Amino acid sequence: MNSRRLTNHRSVPILKVTENIGLLPLLVDINEAVIQDVLKQSYEEAYAHLVIELSSIRTINFDELSKMILGLEYIGVDVIASGLHPDTVKNNRDNVIPIDTYRCFPDLYQALISLDVPMEPRKAER
Repeated sequence: MNSRRLTNHRSVPILKVTENIGLLPLLVDINEAVIQDVLKQSYEEAYAHLVIELSSIRTINFDELSKMILGLEYIGVDVIASGLHPDTVKNNRDNVIPIDTYRCFPDLYQALISLDVPMEPRKAER
């Protein structure tokens, strides 16, 4: 019951993939509350890596995403992005986030494989 109450107060859930890898399926706009919650959860769980899954987001506030990534890096979390749409990246016109300096993958499967998470091969790869 206590964990259910705790979960209800989270603005965003971070799923534990392995002991040191978290997965943030970003479904909401990034704001200060989201940033603080992500930083707090990542610090408490001592994640070494956080995969931010962005495929559900078409419009991203790159200023806020940049704040979140910098905060995560400050506490020692390696950030990996997955699911960035080409149209979304085009909106980063001011190059607020130098996308080419981060590990970005077209989908979650490839992002997790890059972290050596044991996964079943996709049907097309068998």
